[in-house]
Amino acid sequence: MPGLKVVTQPYSASADDLKGDYSRSSLVLMQPRTEGFGLVGLEATCAGVPVLASGESGLAELIK
Repeated sequence: MPGLKVVTQPYSASADDLKGDYSRSSLVLMQPRTEGFGLVGLEATCAGVPVLASGESGLAELIK
């Protein structure tokens, strides 16, 4: 999609890094094949960041 800026971040277990990433995020995209439950999606949701995840994911089941 022209004009869409996508930035991926390297793995970090640092709470400060994650807080900073979430504060700059507009959307979190879940990859259901590699993320079983979706802890990243849950953390993003709790931080107020919209999450796009499969309806079949563990995170979607939790939200339902």
